Amino acid sequence: MFDFSQNDIRKFKILGLLSLLLVFLLLSVYGVRYYFSKAIMDDWAGISAEKKSEIHAECINQFYSYQNLVSQFSYQLQRNKKLSSAVSQQNTRKAFDALFETEGLSDFNVEIYNTRLELLLFNGRQVFPEISELKRALEGERFSTAKVSGIYTYLIVFDPVKNETGGVDGVMVTSAIIDINPEVQTRFFGNSGLRSDIFNKFHIEVLFSFDSLSNFTSGIDTSGGEFSIASLKNVNGRVFGKIYIPNLDQSSYLLNVIGKFNGVIGFIVFIFNVLLIYWALIASMRARYHTLRVLIVGATLLLSRFLWLSMGFPAELFNEMGSEIFSPIHYASGIGFGMAKSLGELSVTSVILVLYSIFIVVTAIKFFRSEMKKQNEVSEQAVYRLKTAAVVLFSLAISIAALSYYGTIIHSLIFDSTVKFVDKSDIFSFNQPELVVVRLLILFLSVSLILILLACSLISAKYLNPYLSANKFLRKNSTLVLILLVFLVNIAISFIPEQLVDFSLKLNLRLIIVALSGFFALYIQRQLSIVRDYRFVNIVNLSLLLLLCAIFIPAVLLNKITSLENKYLEKAAKEVSQQSSDKIAFLISTTLEDLSDDPRIEDYIKDKDKTGKMAFSIWSGSKFYDEDLNSAVFVLDTAKNLVSDFNINPAELNSDSVLSFTLRAANEKKKESSVDENAESVTEEEPETLDITEVMNSMMSEESGVLQNKEMKFYSAIMPLQITDLKNSRFNKVIGYIVVAAGYDAKNFLTQSNLGIFKNFTRDNILNKLTSNPVISEFSESEIVGSSNKDISKTLLKSLDAFRESVKDKIDKSSLRYDEFENEIYKSYYVLSEYKTAGNTNAQKIYVVSIKVNDFSLSTFFFFRYLLFLVLIYLIFLVVYMIYKGFSYLLDTESVRFVKFGFREKLFVSFLLASVFPIVILAIYTREFVNDKNEEFYKNQLISDLRIVDQYVKSKTSPEPRKNERSNFKEPQKELSNLFDYGLSESDKNFNYYVKNKLAATTSEQLYKSDLLDTRISGNAYYNLALLKKDYFSENQQIGDFTFIVGYKPIYDNLNNLVGIISTQTVFNQSEINQELTESLVYILGPYFSAVILLIFIVNFLSYRISNPILKLQKATEQLSRGNIDVQVKSNSKDEIGELVTSFNRMIKELQRSRAELKKAEREGAWRDIARQVAHEIKNPLTPMKLAMQHLYYAYTHGSNDFKAIIQTTNKLIIDQVETLNRIATEFSNFAKLPSRNYELLNMNSILTDVVSLMDTKGNIKISLDENLNRELVMGDKDEIKRALINIIKNSVQATDEKYEFGGGEIEVQSLRNNGYYSVKIRDNGIGMDYETQQKLFEPYFSTKSSGMGLGLVITKKILDDMKAKIRVNSDPGSGTEVEISFKMNNEK
Repeated sequence: MFDFSQNDIRKFKILGLLSLLLVFLLLSVYGVRYYFSKAIMDDWAGISAEKKSEIHAECINQFYSYQNLVSQFSYQLQRNKKLSSAVSQQNTRKAFDALFETEGLSDFNVEIYNTRLELLLFNGRQVFPEISELKRALEGERFSTAKVSGIYTYLIVFDPVKNETGGVDGVMVTSAIIDINPEVQTRFFGNSGLRSDIFNKFHIEVLFSFDSLSNFTSGIDTSGGEFSIASLKNVNGRVFGKIYIPNLDQSSYLLNVIGKFNGVIGFIVFIFNVLLIYWALIASMRARYHTLRVLIVGATLLLSRFLWLSMGFPAELFNEMGSEIFSPIHYASGIGFGMAKSLGELSVTSVILVLYSIFIVVTAIKFFRSEMKKQNEVSEQAVYRLKTAAVVLFSLAISIAALSYYGTIIHSLIFDSTVKFVDKSDIFSFNQPELVVVRLLILFLSVSLILILLACSLISAKYLNPYLSANKFLRKNSTLVLILLVFLVNIAISFIPEQLVDFSLKLNLRLIIVALSGFFALYIQRQLSIVRDYRFVNIVNLSLLLLLCAIFIPAVLLNKITSLENKYLEKAAKEVSQQSSDKIAFLISTTLEDLSDDPRIEDYIKDKDKTGKMAFSIWSGSKFYDEDLNSAVFVLDTAKNLVSDFNINPAELNSDSVLSFTLRAANEKKKESSVDENAESVTEEEPETLDITEVMNSMMSEESGVLQNKEMKFYSAIMPLQITDLKNSRFNKVIGYIVVAAGYDAKNFLTQSNLGIFKNFTRDNILNKLTSNPVISEFSESEIVGSSNKDISKTLLKSLDAFRESVKDKIDKSSLRYDEFENEIYKSYYVLSEYKTAGNTNAQKIYVVSIKVNDFSLSTFFFFRYLLFLVLIYLIFLVVYMIYKGFSYLLDTESVRFVKFGFREKLFVSFLLASVFPIVILAIYTREFVNDKNEEFYKNQLISDLRIVDQYVKSKTSPEPRKNERSNFKEPQKELSNLFDYGLSESDKNFNYYVKNKLAATTSEQLYKSDLLDTRISGNAYYNLALLKKDYFSENQQIGDFTFIVGYKPIYDNLNNLVGIISTQTVFNQSEINQELTESLVYILGPYFSAVILLIFIVNFLSYRISNPILKLQKATEQLSRGNIDVQVKSNSKDEIGELVTSFNRMIKELQRSRAELKKAEREGAWRDIARQVAHEIKNPLTPMKLAMQHLYYAYTHGSNDFKAIIQTTNKLIIDQVETLNRIATEFSNFAKLPSRNYELLNMNSILTDVVSLMDTKGNIKISLDENLNRELVMGDKDEIKRALINIIKNSVQATDEKYEFGGGEIEVQSLRNNGYYSVKIRDNGIGMDYETQQKLFEPYFSTKSSGMGLGLVITKKILDDMKAKIRVNSDPGSGTEVEISFKMNNEK
């Protein structure tokens, strides 16, 4: 089954030793882990103290690293002489100029105050410094502090601004954000900041407090010993804060230590697994059967995959890095026994599958090109037919199963994941890494599917070739047979009910995939017939694979998305219909219940720095943060005056209406409760005093505590805030009230555009599964109750009766329908819901969720964008490939390259670069042009909006002009907080009005009350508009990682005095802007790269047409170099290449003619040489015979006394010379004759044994025959092989006997299998020979011996050449000679 060489055995021994070493290392790690675990258990007090000290030091160092950054930047500003001079001169413009020239300014916030503590210049967010702090700095003290303002924690450094004489001219306040409130983790804020840094290192949640401004950590209870406290010092060494570090838990620490050891164990197991894979590759290379190779590698990879799963590799590694790719949060499936339990695991599986598929294809290609034994016997032919049928059926089953599983996995990826596939915010969706991973994953799976179909078609074609030889077309395209069968079987399966067979892929998509795979298989078969040493892994095949994937992957994905969209549309419609009062009342009740036990609320009320943002903090920590509802939170003082509020969508949920209704309803409820209690107290002896707190608490404990406003469609409730320590005592005191409200209008469900700014999008969202934004409609009877698009809802009215009629007799009162609006088709899901009215009568409501069916535009967009993604992958591969080629060139390792870059590939790449490069340049230019145009468009749109608002604001404010007004800004004469009326507030635009540098009015107060945006104008905008007097200014701003555009415009009065600045932002519609830009770029770049793909086809065709004749010439030249001149190259080309082919064919004809003449001349010359040689050789023995006869005659005539002895001597001499003549005649006869060959399968083991037994060495030489001879079958003539072996061994005996005359000579005969050849090695320790002698061994008449004709090795070489065997001689003078004869083995057993 295997043919291992000595080198392989050495490798296995090394692998075995390494494996033993790894086992020893693994046991050692287990032992060390046990030792550490026991040490932790036995000496926890010492270890915890040491670790606590380490954590304390690191936490403090982390804080000081932030403080040092701020301090160093503050020093940098202090040393800025230009800035100091401008501050001394009170020159605001020069100060701004100097500030903006400072490097690294964007990472810090800067405020500079003059000696009157008036703000002179600023940049970044405001930190609201205390007057007392500014005075301290003005007195010359440098210090730092920390402060919580809204959702941010700032580290602030106060510095006096000194002049050249040492006097103080102002105060510089430099700050930086060091942390973000962990309760506000939106899609824009990643895990960054001081607490996050500490958590990433030690996996502990630390808390901070600074002076009396106790951070979000206020209320920390250290009495139970759960925290250890470390002091924090400011820049002048004074303690100004504390850090609360959780004490180490023994079990958690132990698990952490064990986890680290498990990581080491996992790495060792991984190395062991690599050794196992390496062993499997060696074994597969030495396996005799192709099937065995595939099984060995497949079993090893499968074992490795499950081993990785059991060890958590590489999931734990990525988890340690903070990646969520191996978390089931984005995707989880039970497919493959855990191999698809996350996107990361499925990605690893898909990569392994691609590599294994490539191995299968390479093995299939080798099998396809191998020779098969002819089936001569009838029984053998019958077995072969059964074998062929089994192989074809098995390949067919594998192909069908691969298609089925491919569809199942694609279905699971779309249905079981939270990935938003129709994401138009970015071309390549880099802002959604999980989508990039899914695209790569699908690409790997698709490539694997094509490769599996290719391998199956090649294997089937190999077995079918003997039956297709009669048909030229089928013989050349035999791979299409299986493809056609798969095609027909898929069509047949489509007639089977879906309940029995579910492919998860539509028939047309399966047929497209099969057809494209057939095209690729046909292309590979043609290449195999043209290129002798064809390598599958090359750049052309990669290009074609990506091209095929670009054709069918978008179609498959879009089909699955749109088919599953109906299910999600149904789910959305039913969720809309189920937004009942019970759910909203429950949310409000539980929210208030949670707040009643929250110790932070009292702290918020007391801390004036937190009160303003208190409502947002409460909302972000409530259950409404995870719900798609319009909601609001209001905080009131004891006089029920508004202290803080946060309203997610004021346009839909009016704050004034909510407060007015809630307070009025609460008072009415209080009065009713008072009347009821007074009536009950008549019978009591001691009536109790009414307590408003008790009334409120009892009201919230009942369902009636949640109030409903049917007219404005919202629920609300109020709860008193109490001092925590006095809550259950008779000294209980109310310190304020909280009002929570939520709207329940169906039209607002799923369509909260403003809500998206604040949401955490890690959970499943129905909108991610829909291809367009839905329209929500609510109908009561035949009237529109609520709608997010009234025009479309009016169109739906005419379909209500038809819907009611269709579901009147059904249990499920819902259905999917198609409606038309303005020549566009909408897909709508209707749900009929019944409810009880106030009069206890039955009533019906119909909820409809509609989305636009834009099949063509969506399909085009989807195709082009995925095409661009594949182009990006292709370019990345090319870059990597070129880097590899560059290193190969620099390191001179071209001999070890694994990717062939032949003439066709070079031609292909050259054509591709020549045709694609101009298109790429044009595409880049067009992209930049579109970006500029879009930027200009939105800039003009902002300017247009600002001009409209400019007139609006002027009409609202219209202050009376005052003469001789010197100030740049004028105080407004009217209250500006309600400057923007309801019409502007409910639009999707965002407008702001600034007076001086402060926000005076806004249409989106939730952005500022949440502290996401600063209420102070941008320093850059102030500089450009107030100081540089520009008429318009725009800049990009950020909320975390979210970037949006802000446009500003100054407002002047009639005297040209600056009275304010208006601004507008794209913060709410920035996603729509990004989508429009993405669509524009996709629709522009898509056709460009489609042209590139078309050019790839054309280039491949041209490279094939040009290179094919040249490759044929190369193949013919190789055959010519091997002595075969009976070759002809066909070409229909009439160009220079055609002339080259014609010249080559003429050259072949001339060579054939010349060879024939040469053969004739050689034969004549050979016979002349033979005649001369024969004459010479015969003359040599005739001369002594003549002399002997003369001597005998002389002795006879002269009567010699020893005549008898002379006769005997003469007789012996004549007999010897006659024998010599006989031997000469025999050798010439053997050399000249052309015996008929009797080829048969020979057992070389038996032949070697016979030949060695014939050798007579007279005991001087030891001939050893390897007992472990390989039992191989070789096709050849038995007698001729024996004759060749006898000649070689006889030469070895003679060479050894010449060196070891009295014994000691050795000849070793052994056999081995080497790369498909059976080799016989004959090694002796004789006299050896030099290089020149070796080069003449096989020349006729050359001999190193005094006797012989020099024809023995010539005859041996001729015998071996006739049997297509190879002979190699390796010898060193004095060391001996080794002769290796290699016979091609017969593959059929």
